[in-house]
Amino acid sequence: MNIYFELQQYLMNSSNLVVIPNYYYQGFECDVLVVSKKLYTTEYEIKLTKSDFKADFNKQRDYYDWQSRKTINGATKHDEIKRGKRTNRFYFVIPKGLDVEIPIYAGKIIFYEKYKQINFEIVKRAKLLHKKTLSINEIEHIAGNLSWRYYNLLFAKEKGLYLNNKRIKLNEEGNTNLVVDAE
Repeated sequence: MNIYFELQQYLMNSSNLVVIPNYYYQGFECDVLVVSKKLYTTEYEIKLTKSDFKADFNKQRDYYDWQSRKTINGATKHDEIKRGKRTNRFYFVIPKGLDVEIPIYAGKIIFYEKYKQINFEIVKRAKLLHKKTLSINEIEHIAGNLSWRYYNLLFAKEKGLYLNNKRIKLNEEGNTNLVVDAE
C-alpha cells in the first residue's frame, strides 16, 4: 500500500477544504498540505526511517518571502516553522514503532497495517503555531498551481507523457499507470 495515497484519503475523509500532495509551500516541499475551511494550513511530513527523520531538520533553502519581500538565505523548514513563518500546524507521520523524538511544536501521527488496511492514529496533537489565515493572494496562488497540475494531467492523458522511455497513462480514476513498453 502507498502510505502517501492512504494519508491523502484519510485527510480527505475529514472536513478539510483541500488536501494537496507534494506541494511547495513557502520555499519547502510538503508531503501533504491541508487547507481547512477556516483557511488554516497544516503540513504533514511522512518519515519512514530514523535517518530520513533526522535529515529533515538539515534541509536548507534560499527562498523569496513574498510577504516580507525579502530573500531568506539558508533557512531550514523547521526554523521557519518554529518562528511561525509557515503552516499553522505541523505533523510528522511515522510508522508505529519508529523511535524518534518529536519536537515540541509538532504533532505525531502513527500508521500501521491491520486487516490489510492502513490505520492512522494521532498520538500527539500539533500545536497551533499562529492564527494567520491564508490571504486571498495565497489562495489564488494555490488555486493557480492546482489548475496547472490538472491541466498537465489532462495533457499527459491526451498527448502521452514519457518517463525513461516508458509511456505514463492515466487510468479511469486519474491515477498514473506505467506502460512497460515504449511506444
